[in-house]
Amino acid sequence: MARPCSAAGCSLPRSGDFSAYCNSHKTHLRRHGHAEQEAITKTTLRAYVETVRERIAANAENPGWAILEQRWAAVVRDAEARVASYRRGQPSFAHTVKAAEEVLLIAGEVSPRAILETVAGMLLMLDVDGRRFKTDRSFKAQVVRRVRALCASTAPAYRDPRTGKARRAYREPGPRTVAILGGWLIEALGLAGTYIARREREDLEARRKQSADLHKALQVLA
Repeated sequence: MARPCSAAGCSLPRSGDFSAYCNSHKTHLRRHGHAEQEAITKTTLRAYVETVRERIAANAENPGWAILEQRWAAVVRDAEARVASYRRGQPSFAHTVKAAEEVLLIAGEVSPRAILETVAGMLLMLDVDGRRFKTDRSFKAQVVRRVRALCASTAPAYRDPRTGKARRAYREPGPRTVAILGGWLIEALGLAGTYIARREREDLEARRKQSADLHKALQVLA
């Protein structure tokens, strides 16, 4: 008798002798970086991205934003060089080349600011609600999914022959490509989310202290 899937709460049989998961969770592992990782949707991320935008707007003259965009431009230039080298016939690691091609796809369709907002929003979410992410690998996978979702060409439209409705088919790169691309995105742009998260914590603590001081002062009213 086949052993049950290792994912929490799943009693389906494993997909094979050497797999720890059922077919469904095995697919989920490939797509999300962990068999039990929740998919981070645009709606889930929206509030965090809005916080990032507000911080950027409140500090519009800060040169850090331009520097971060320059860091992304450096990633794009490196990706161009990797792809060009591969096309000239130079030996290349396939997953790195694919990640570089993904960078060029993203850069061709999405503004640096939108990419920055998304990556920083994900880092802010990690700081505020880190339990959402099962592992570092699954966090990188969600960063990549949210950034790639900004590109129309990563989810081309098609018409469902059964319903006649327009749908989108999400084309996913392999797990190794995702890990490389996620690392590049976080290394180049993640610092913004880290610092914004710190300021959010500082502001929250200041508000709590002000509220506590107010309560203390009102308690001694005659």
